[in-house]
Amino acid sequence: MAPIASRSRFPLPALEIVGLTICLAACSGGNSEGQISLAAAPAPSASAVQPVPKDSSEFGHGHFMGEITVAGRSYASEALLTVDGEVRIYVGGAADAWLRSGAGPSEEWFHPQESVLFVGTIGSVDGTSASGIGSVIGQICDSDSARFCDEPAPAEVFFEVSYGFQRKDLAGELVVASENGEERWPLDLSSHSIYYASSTGLPGEYPGVFEERLAPFAQAEAMPLEIGPDGQLSFTSEVSGCTGDGMLLPHLDGRYDVYDVHLRITDCNAQFAYLDSEFDGLATETQSGIWDYDTWLVLFLSAPEGPPPRPAVTMRAYLVDPADGDPVYWGWDY
Repeated sequence: MAPIASRSRFPLPALEIVGLTICLAACSGGNSEGQISLAAAPAPSASAVQPVPKDSSEFGHGHFMGEITVAGRSYASEALLTVDGEVRIYVGGAADAWLRSGAGPSEEWFHPQESVLFVGTIGSVDGTSASGIGSVIGQICDSDSARFCDEPAPAEVFFEVSYGFQRKDLAGELVVASENGEERWPLDLSSHSIYYASSTGLPGEYPGVFEERLAPFAQAEAMPLEIGPDGQLSFTSEVSGCTGDGMLLPHLDGRYDVYDVHLRITDCNAQFAYLDSEFDGLATETQSGIWDYDTWLVLFLSAPEGPPPRPAVTMRAYLVDPADGDPVYWGWDY
């Protein structure tokens, strides 16, 4: 079996670090029949968010997979916690066995009926416990019943860190504001990446052509997502008309294989017009299953504060061989 190289596997330059401002906004929603939905509540002040203390900044950071329970129903979850305290937690689709067993995701997982993204910052660390504040933001906003899309929901995250054999576990909950009181969403996540902390921020050796699978505007097609040698990101969806143009830059010094992202989406058709916006966020590399050596790019993106709608978008695309469109595995081409 070929060894894992200690550098990024898609071409990104060692560029000067660019900080991104993620605006944490107010929210609305309601929860019924297991939907990921809550009702209106006042917004937290972005100025109230304090950065994680420097002496605690490495607490619990990493890339995680697992599940979150909403109204008694389990949903798949994917999370990224950066070394400097940024948090992104995706919630969407049924929680499948692959999250624990290491098997690849089912086709159903890539076509959720609803999904949300928590965007926040860790603000307090005490021993093995941490907490932070942010917003839960809607992602699939093409129907009148979509929640969290016009106004994201203020939320808090609490978790404990524990360590198993060659892994890190997070157990806790998201507490989301509701007009009926607090909604508590238990979370159970485990570290899930052979690539996290493997990057030096140097250009990789693979051509940066990915196939997007999770974004709602690209689910009905095999949409190419291209990463240029200068870190430029671009795509065009034939089905939705959405075009994207942006940049990926190493987050901090790039050694944790995390990247800052800026993306502008335009020209979407009427169904996906709510996505015509500027997005900021974070990205990282991962694999389809614990035992796999393929390469996926995961982007956690949210629109900045402004007039509604202010959606979020989580994208998940696998690296392909441009000659035949097959997945590229580290050391092999299957």
